[in-house]
Amino acid sequence: MGTYPSFAFTPSDDAVVIWAAGQIYTVPLTTNGSGEKVASSTPPYPIPFVAHIQKRLAETRRDDFDIFKLETQDTQRVRAFKDLRVDETGTKVVFQAAGITYMQKVGEEKSPTKVPVLDESAPYYSPTFAHGADHLVLHARWSDTHFTAFELADFQNGIAHEITGLPFGRYFSPVLCECPGSERQIAFLRSAGDLLTGDVLATAGAGLYIGDITLPAEDLSTPRSIEIRNIRFVQSDIDTADRVNMRFMEKNKKLLVQQSSSAFIIDLGAGPDEFGKYRRISLSAGRMSTELVVAPMALKAGYRAKSVAFVDFFNVYFAPGSVLKKGDEVWSKPGNATKGLARVSLDGGHDVTFTEDGKKIFWFLGPYLHSLEISKLQRCASVIEKDPVDFGISCVKDQVDYQEIVVEHSTDIARLKRDVGGRDQVVIYNATLLTMETGQKRYDVVHGGHVTISGGVITAVGLAAQDEDVPRGSAIAINAHGGFVIPGFIDVHAHWSGFANRYPAKSWEMETFLAYGVTTLHK
Repeated sequence: MGTYPSFAFTPSDDAVVIWAAGQIYTVPLTTNGSGEKVASSTPPYPIPFVAHIQKRLAETRRDDFDIFKLETQDTQRVRAFKDLRVDETGTKVVFQAAGITYMQKVGEEKSPTKVPVLDESAPYYSPTFAHGADHLVLHARWSDTHFTAFELADFQNGIAHEITGLPFGRYFSPVLCECPGSERQIAFLRSAGDLLTGDVLATAGAGLYIGDITLPAEDLSTPRSIEIRNIRFVQSDIDTADRVNMRFMEKNKKLLVQQSSSAFIIDLGAGPDEFGKYRRISLSAGRMSTELVVAPMALKAGYRAKSVAFVDFFNVYFAPGSVLKKGDEVWSKPGNATKGLARVSLDGGHDVTFTEDGKKIFWFLGPYLHSLEISKLQRCASVIEKDPVDFGISCVKDQVDYQEIVVEHSTDIARLKRDVGGRDQVVIYNATLLTMETGQKRYDVVHGGHVTISGGVITAVGLAAQDEDVPRGSAIAINAHGGFVIPGFIDVHAHWSGFANRYPAKSWEMETFLAYGVTTLHK
């Protein structure tokens, strides 16, 4: 019968139920003289069942592509975004695309605007709006040498300010308090080492930190340095290895923390206890969620979740907080799902976030920004109640607003053209070429060959009789001294892990593949 991927005992322990070879079997058990459960003399027998499975299958995309044109153009579309955050009014969002922070007005067809930065060559991440000053965006800049720095971007004046005073380390999720005026508190997280950035330097002190900061004047037209003062460590239950979405509440008295499967408030205003810990107010938890966010509601004594949105099995779900009891975990499994659950995404989603007032939720799927006004779910109340499997998505999908976000990013070809400083021709000569053209060694191995690259594209491969045949002038000439020049290898079964890294560090894994001549990978 082969291997048994899944099995379970019956409630009475008189049999084991096994899934194997495409069927479900009952394996009767008995108790031997030592009191052990063993297979009985009755042979296993299948349990008959019929499964009704429905899947949405997208039509295979078929088109005529000009691969050469696609790979040699100066820009290409970016279709994957992350780090989505929304301003307090729900009219603007910020996000990260290929290491660049963008701002997009909700409902506007115009392309998003790049956030002003100090270093165009550096990757940025973890953007967020400044409460009460939504022309300011706080985000993090990464360097493989210096690690994290914070910047404050000013859309109104088109400038960026360096934030100083941050100790050397890996930081993410910076947020400013919801305080009036220019004197603010800043909260951020520090993490330990990871796969791409290593686990030797700046690995201690992971956790939550809070500091003081003074925002620049609104009419300031020149960049300045802004110092973080009085940085202090705050003991908390935040898992810095997990995803984190934070924001201040009640000015700077409370901090809302939202992780993959939990949401809670840290009561900063109450101060620490005798052990240095701050009171934690739990709001919600997820059974198997990969993202979870809440819209908190103040009570006479504390807070509860007014609404909960979470990602479960790749889809986005919404649950009213009124149905949740203390200790309940939101879940989308049919038959065990949270009461009143509504599925709000048709084909999946990620980077879920609420507006500050909890009246609207946003999420990404591919290059599309989705949003839903919570009040519109009332239109689908009866459908949701009668649908214990898909939780009303047949109706809810028509209540969701979405807009396509078009982001163009420079290609490697464009980068290579810039790197050669206007000299758009490179010639590698005196090389041993392996062309792979015929599969026959006597034809495919060329001694004393040359490769000519113009504008980042290989335009000629063959023999160069003399050095005089090598183009001069503006061309870059490389003498291979008989070394091999070969096509890039395609590795159709590779493994690497850095794609899930929080920090946009250069991948030593990719560089290792390249060092061994691998230019195309399939994971």
